[in-house]
Amino acid sequence: MENSYRIKKPGGEILGPLNKEEIKNLYILGKIDTSDQYQEDGKDTWAPLEKIEVLAPLIHGAANGKNLKEFDYDTSNDIAPIAPEELQKNYEKNAGLGGVEKTVINRKRRNLEELEKTILIKREEIEENEEEEKTEETSVEEAQEEESIDTEKETELINLENLKEIEQEALETEREIGKIKDVIKVKEEENKEEKKEEKKEEDRSFDSSKTKRKIKPIVALAFLVLAYFLLFDEEDTAVDSLKPQRINLVFPIQNEYLDKKSARKNLAEGIEFYKKGTYLAKVIAISKFRDSLKHQFKDNPALGFLILAYAELLPNAHDIKKATIILNNLVKMSENKVFSDINIAMGHALYFLNSGRVFTAIRKIENYIKVTKRPSRKFYSIYLKALVMAGDFVKAKRTFEMLKKSGGNLPPESYEAMAEYHRKDQRRKKGIAIILEGLKLYPNSVMLLLKRADDVMEMANIQLYEKTLNRIKELGYESCPSFYSKYLEHQGVLSAMKGQVAKATSYFKAALKEHETLELRSKLATLEIGVNKAAQNLILESKIIDEIEKAKKARKEYKWDKAFIHNINAVDMNRKYIPSHILLSDMQIERGHFKEAIQTLKKLKASYPNNIPIIAKLVDAYIESFRIHDALEEINLLSSHKNALESPYYNSILAKYFAKKKMYPMAASWYKRAVEKDPLRDDLFFAIASIYKKGNNIKSAKKYLMEAISLNPEEANYKILHSRLLAEGSSPSVVIGYLREELEKTKDRTAILGEIALNYYKSGQIKFFEETLDEVKSLGVKNESFYRFLVEASLLNDEEEKAIEYSLELLKVTPGDMDARI
Repeated sequence: MENSYRIKKPGGEILGPLNKEEIKNLYILGKIDTSDQYQEDGKDTWAPLEKIEVLAPLIHGAANGKNLKEFDYDTSNDIAPIAPEELQKNYEKNAGLGGVEKTVINRKRRNLEELEKTILIKREEIEENEEEEKTEETSVEEAQEEESIDTEKETELINLENLKEIEQEALETEREIGKIKDVIKVKEEENKEEKKEEKKEEDRSFDSSKTKRKIKPIVALAFLVLAYFLLFDEEDTAVDSLKPQRINLVFPIQNEYLDKKSARKNLAEGIEFYKKGTYLAKVIAISKFRDSLKHQFKDNPALGFLILAYAELLPNAHDIKKATIILNNLVKMSENKVFSDINIAMGHALYFLNSGRVFTAIRKIENYIKVTKRPSRKFYSIYLKALVMAGDFVKAKRTFEMLKKSGGNLPPESYEAMAEYHRKDQRRKKGIAIILEGLKLYPNSVMLLLKRADDVMEMANIQLYEKTLNRIKELGYESCPSFYSKYLEHQGVLSAMKGQVAKATSYFKAALKEHETLELRSKLATLEIGVNKAAQNLILESKIIDEIEKAKKARKEYKWDKAFIHNINAVDMNRKYIPSHILLSDMQIERGHFKEAIQTLKKLKASYPNNIPIIAKLVDAYIESFRIHDALEEINLLSSHKNALESPYYNSILAKYFAKKKMYPMAASWYKRAVEKDPLRDDLFFAIASIYKKGNNIKSAKKYLMEAISLNPEEANYKILHSRLLAEGSSPSVVIGYLREELEKTKDRTAILGEIALNYYKSGQIKFFEETLDEVKSLGVKNESFYRFLVEASLLNDEEEKAIEYSLELLKVTPGDMDARI
């Protein structure tokens, strides 16, 4: 890993940590100069900036007039990077920009001509297919086979370079929009009965092979865009039909009568749209898949495509909570088909991944690979992304190599996942090269261009940053709300880098309207601390995130000193960055520093008085420290906040409050309300199961516990509670057998082995108990599970002195556990 440096300004301000490339860029931009000093990582002394090796050629005139672009990349990199100038040539060559002489009018005219030709060809294909049902059915099966099995043609599904993107270009063309509005206006002037009759006639003219009439291209275009409007939120489209629109995810409903012919037709059309790979094309594909399921729900491959597309577009839903519940029901309903349909398997994995359930997604993927052994490259890309998010770089490296060696052109998702693997593994230059490699194949991929924007932002290359964002705008953000939000966020950063604070503020506010996050709130707050400082902190956000990830990793390994150092580094880089403060308060609570945690959260609340997650975290700190009265006061204040009562945060903390007061029926009631609004919170399901166990309602406890286990199969405490529920009606051998089976599936072997040992003791198998006790000790993992087990084992053996000794050791590991203290 390359060395990092800190730069100290004459006034005492410290920049960093920075790498060599960042120091070059800051010097060229005039942000640092020879009056500054530098300090190398791991050293205590400061030296004049002119003595730093990386700047010596520039300072002493050896750069020979090189500009900032020439310093963007290190040519010694293992993967040869592509210069920005070459990337721009690729844009012009592949995207057909052609320079200034190709005006917008000519481009739109060509697109319209292509559109008309495509619609006519599509019409003829549909008529031919309807005349030959068997041929059509075979084509549908072949299309599904292509989607399900890893072949060289798979990358063609989303090769944007070769697509016309009919629907997007149509929406961008004012001429077409004007004609569409004329069609709509005429339709509105007609009475309802005429509308119904004409609609039936239009449907017959478009769908039926018996009437051989050719539909006019502009009318077909009108139907295409009208269908687009129907898929989005009505209020938003009335304001601006050309702005990226969020979609409404609905549960598919089956007609009263079966119509396999129409089901196959809609499925084939849906697959064709899905292959285009764009956001808008997938939205239209969704409507086709739903129509297909409407005509035939059972044994219809359209279900797999619908779940996959729903999962991919979940972040773009108009009501994400409602969409999550609908998709959750579809996932549960299709569990029995997860090994026979790769689209269902990928849809399940993406659903959990996009909902933050990383380990559940990994388990789903690994089960599919283990059973079928037929994953596609897109499937492996999802797997790599999940492994990187989970921090499992051993498996991630193997998956990366498999993708790299698979041959042929990879899909865009692969380049995104591979680049993120390098970034998270502290190899940013290789990540940059991967994105550039992907952009050579997919120059119009907004997803990859946004990743490119991340890279040039970190390099502080304003010129290239602006050029990249302009290209994204030219592509219309792919009509995707999440892409649009990210574009607005980048424009905010760019404006801050230019010193345009008011403009940056307006961009961040617009981005927040599209997608509310703690990170975006932090960026908006950062602008209040001064232009230069704000720009620096925005650029260094990736380093803040790195420090947070290092803190989390050290926390998992019980290396608390290291965890706090990384966390405080993140806080110091940007005092307004919310996630680093939230993590700090979590660790303070865990280590028993309740006073400090409450102070941290109070300061955070003062800066963000209406942020419900922050207030909920403060209430949680009060409850954990047994300051019940303070918790109740904060809950009462929270209840007066707009939308608080509809938030799962409010329901869950109220449930926790009642549980702490041992008012279990009330606690269970509020926990249930919380899971209705957030069906992916495994900890809430576990809390309900625990309450029912206390009330000896085993059946209900099992029901909620199984939900928790399905969402988080790695958690040992869930398996332990399950074994104790099994013990209510089964023999000790059955319980021990279950625990032995789960031992290899759970990372916390100490906890599972300890529970096995306790079951041996309770069943009178003392010899096996002692053997398992020795096995637990031999693991050498002195965590919370280890000491809890030793306390229980000592009490069972009537060894009170040892129980006290181990209890004190337990408190050293979990000083914030007030129940353990009591």
